Amino acid sequence: MFGTVTSPPGDLGAIPCAISWLYKGINEKRQKSGARFSVRVSALGVNATKPGSSSRDLLAGHATGN
Repeated sequence: MFGTVTSPPGDLGAIPCAISWLYKGINEKRQKSGARFSVRVSALGVNATKPGSSSRDLLAGHATGN
């Protein structure tokens, strides 16, 4: 989901690619309209291969806010 530290820039994981795409879109809209944006991101990992398995917050180790 995240890629690896040693990956070339074009081989980022799904989460960094999605966030990059989001911020590029926001920047384009902001330049055109002058609007301000607020972004909140969450990522939930679900393991459905085992009975009784649970989900986990994939961004918990990267959190900077409340």
